Amino acid sequence: MSAFISTQEDSWLRDHFEHQTRWIVELSNGISVIQDDFRPGVEPVSAWERLGLYCVETSLYIVKMRLQFRSHTVPINLGHDPDGVFFCKSIVGSLGTKNVHAYLTGRLHGQILEVEKWRVPELISSQFLDDKKSQFRDPKQSGKCLITKPGITLNEVTI
Repeated sequence: MSAFISTQEDSWLRDHFEHQTRWIVELSNGISVIQDDFRPGVEPVSAWERLGLYCVETSLYIVKMRLQFRSHTVPINLGHDPDGVFFCKSIVGSLGTKNVHAYLTGRLHGQILEVEKWRVPELISSQFLDDKKSQFRDPKQSGKCLITKPGITLNEVTI
């Protein structure tokens, strides 16, 4: 049985993401997939996790990605022909301060995973705690956050 993915805008998506940021990706066959976390009756609740399963089942992969909040859209730089695409939600906070929510996006080229941070819902490019605009991470530590092309193997990497 194939993993469920949302490929068209519908009333549930419009209502659910009226006040939230979402990702939209284009697959290697030209189909667009829209984030639909917590869609009733669909498991797993993470649309990214379902997309990863779908890509494995169909041998498809991500070629483009963008983030969207209402009418504001930001294309994510995946470079030319990425070997994989990374997505993760993040929250940072401390006692007495407001939590800061972010989406982390990234691209895998060879064994190099570069990750960027976007404050949501505003979609503002943000720095990491080390004041850098991007981080290099070990792709083997990415788990379900990294969706790779078919046939890509991750080796031990020293970052």
